Amino acid sequence: MPGPLSNKHQAPKLFSIRSMFVPLHNRNFSLLFGGQLISNIGDALYYVALPWFMLSNGGGAQALGIVLGVFGVARIGGTLLGGALSDKLQPRRVMFVTDIMRMVLMAFLSFLMFQRHPMLWSLCLVSALLGFFGGLFLPASMSMVPSLLDGDELQAGNSLMNSATQLASAAGLGMAGIVVA
Repeated sequence: MPGPLSNKHQAPKLFSIRSMFVPLHNRNFSLLFGGQLISNIGDALYYVALPWFMLSNGGGAQALGIVLGVFGVARIGGTLLGGALSDKLQPRRVMFVTDIMRMVLMAFLSFLMFQRHPMLWSLCLVSALLGFFGGLFLPASMSMVPSLLDGDELQAGNSLMNSATQLASAAGLGMAGIVVA
């Protein structure tokens, strides 16, 4: 006869705030966490800067809708392909290559913005590529946490990553509002 605390009826572990931060002791997780935090702040800046630029330079709501629609459709396509690609090429490699591509594209978008009145097709092209590479990035980044953390740290690691995404989005949007103002 099993005792009161047999494997089948173990008492649940108590939650502590300290246990939430245990994954940050893992160097690779900490690097991923910090990189994603910075990247998400940059993404939030882009989400404010592009509409502001287009609307303040006579692009209008219709042109903005087209550019954002192209971004969204390309992101869906990239996400569909991203899972298979990260399985084949390793998630770290996919994340690295897509972030390099997004950095180059953001530099090119900055160049277009300094021209003041870029052609709609050029904004659509850059936006589509940003969406596509962002979509490729997503499945790879989601598969990294389980590969870096043990089972007992996984829940805390996922919580930290999701919390950081929300915090970075709020901070990035706030920073973008200040910069645009």
